[in-house]
Amino acid sequence: MDAESSSNSELIYNCLGSLRLHSCLCIAGNFAELRDSAYDFYTRGGNNLLGCFGVNNKSYCILNKEYAKDEREKLATTIIQELQSKGKR
Repeated sequence: MDAESSSNSELIYNCLGSLRLHSCLCIAGNFAELRDSAYDFYTRGGNNLLGCFGVNNKSYCILNKEYAKDEREKLATTIIQELQSKGKR
């Protein structure tokens, strides 16, 4: 939904100029397969990214910093809940 120039993608929302996205939100300029990520710009693939810019094939990152899977999930949940409580998306 609300996607433009995002080919070979599924389950995406508000994405622009990206390739091979799966279950992503607010992505722009991704040039390789990206999964389960949100608010990322000019990445080259990866998965479980949140708020990253210009990373290449990384996993479990928040603001370009890599975390262990469990730590990333806990921190991402906290961040998202705080943003939602403030009325941000």
